Amino acid sequence: MISHALTNVRMQPRRVVALARYAELAPHYDTRCARISHVRDYALEMLNPLRGETIIDVACGTGAALPGLAERVGKRGRVIGIEQSPHMVSRARNRFDGGKLPANVEVLEVPVEEAQTRRRAVAVLRA
Repeated sequence: MISHALTNVRMQPRRVVALARYAELAPHYDTRCARISHVRDYALEMLNPLRGETIIDVACGTGAALPGLAERVGKRGRVIGIEQSPHMVSRARNRFDGGKLPANVEVLEVPVEEAQTRRRAVAVLRA
């Protein structure tokens, strides 16, 4: 039983396997995670981003936290979502009006180990 639970824990990420799993999960991800949305809300509350700050959302998935973060940091702030799954990135971008991201939001489609940004973040969210 425990050995099965540990199949997801690896020293080196298996990107191909992860991308395949997230391709299957993406269409129903928000529905399946709805029962734990209070955890994300609490994380945002505790993070308490301020106007003008830059926040990075690591493994942002479908981008559920991005609109709230964007609102809190305001037009002078910046929110950077990092997600390796193109299926999740598509859903994250479509959270916004017609898939057009606000000027203060960027979603990088890249494994976190390869992500690069010129902005210095004051906080990293991983909820």
